[in-house]
Amino acid sequence: MKKEQRKVRKATLKESIRYFKRLAATALKEYLYYQNLADDLVNGCKKHLIVKTRYGATCDICEKDFGWWCDKSPDHVCHYFTEPYDAKNGKVLLVSGKKIKPPAHKYESLDNCLFCGEPEERK
Repeated sequence: MKKEQRKVRKATLKESIRYFKRLAATALKEYLYYQNLADDLVNGCKKHLIVKTRYGATCDICEKDFGWWCDKSPDHVCHYFTEPYDAKNGKVLLVSGKKIKPPAHKYESLDNCLFCGEPEERK
């Protein structure tokens, strides 16, 4: 008796890349959620007060570092496609937990801030 051979569709490279980006974004989002939860338990910071420092954006209450300062971002922190980014709805997760739609992406690289357009290496 011949066994029936099942045809398995191979995923294209684009589909594989898309899948792993979604998987990485989900894992990063969960990691950041639990990291922030732990930070809040340790530091007691419920609402971050972002201030500009010599090296970027920092919470004035718990002294947590949020990366580069951004004059154009609503929370004054640079955001990138590599961070928790809801690609399906095109929204960015702000420090406050609010999701907003960034301006149209017109920059040449995924390493550029979605709001000010400057790359991570610039400062």
